[in-house]
Order: sequence, then C-alpha cells, then structure tokens
Amino acid sequence: VIIPTIMLLPTALLSPQNLIWTNTTTYSLLIATISLQWLHPTYFSYKNLTQWTGIDQISAPLLVLSCWLLPLMLLA
Repeated sequence: VIIPTIMLLPTALLSPQNLIWTNTTTYSLLIATISLQWLHPTYFSYKNLTQWTGIDQISAPLLVLSCWLLPLMLLA
C-alpha cells in the first residue's frame, strides 16, 4: 500500500489539467479498496509481509481507516 500511495503523486502531476481530480480520486479509491484485504480474518492472527512489517487483528481496522481517509478528503 505504501508504493501505490507514493505513485499517487506522479499520477497527479502527469494527469491532464481537466482530469486531475478524477484520476487522483479513482486511484486513491483503488488503494483504499485494496486495503480491505486486511480485514479478512485468517487462520493466523498476525499477517506479516516481511520480517519488519506486520498487521495484527487489533491494528488492521485502524490501517484500513487511515487508507480510506485520503479518498474521503478528496471528495470533501
């Protein structure tokens, strides 16, 4: 989710002037939709992507909420 969020800046800078709002909102909604996978319960209570990063069941809703704040701020 970090890499697609970083790529949001080139998306906004390289978009045509009349499509900036549409492209950034659509792209941030895509990122937020991908973050919903963290809410899916699994057999293991701790989802680790690498040795240094991981998501447990308590912090997953907070991470999903923070991913959904960007498209909501763009729509407001």
